[in-house]
Amino acid sequence: MLYFKISRLLFPALWLVALWCSAAMADTVWLKNGDRLSGTVRSLEDGKLIMDTDWGGTLSLNWSAVSTLNSKNLITLRNSQTGESYSVKLEAAEAGWLTVVSSNQQEEKVAVSRIDDFMKAKVKSDRLTWSGNVDAGINLKHASTETQDTHFSFNNKISQGKWRHNSGATWNRETEDASVNTYNYSLRYAIDYTFREQFLLAGTRQLQA
Repeated sequence: MLYFKISRLLFPALWLVALWCSAAMADTVWLKNGDRLSGTVRSLEDGKLIMDTDWGGTLSLNWSAVSTLNSKNLITLRNSQTGESYSVKLEAAEAGWLTVVSSNQQEEKVAVSRIDDFMKAKVKSDRLTWSGNVDAGINLKHASTETQDTHFSFNNKISQGKWRHNSGATWNRETEDASVNTYNYSLRYAIDYTFREQFLLAGTRQLQA
């Protein structure tokens, strides 16, 4: 009889604890009309916030109706027209604002109405980009002596996110009547990392001969 009474008392307590844990782990969306929704936010795509709920299944909410939200896990910001996507956590701020936490734990406060612009800029900055040039040539001159000037150079820049890699090389060889008058080369490599807009870490290696 005592076991039965304890079980009757314990079951509601366990149910309340489970309910509280579920609510604590849920994502929360605050709407402009004052409503608050709990569930699991999946993605934001073309102005639609996709959210799974226990009480209403999968919801598609107009982003324009959202005031702020808090997500416990990474969600996907996606633009179907460009194919761009970006995984972030969203933390609630004051009405009309969000704190965006990227996968590498960088935080940035963004207006809810500008989330698409933020996503496009971040995806673009995380892409691998390359720029550079190559220059090569041979110059022959016939006079009382025969000279040949051969040169080669390249510059290379690779950027991805906050990292920048710069490298380059030059090579020059000049001969006169088969005798080498000039022969030199140089190699250069530099790496930069931007912590914030105000701070930059840079390192350089250079070899010349």
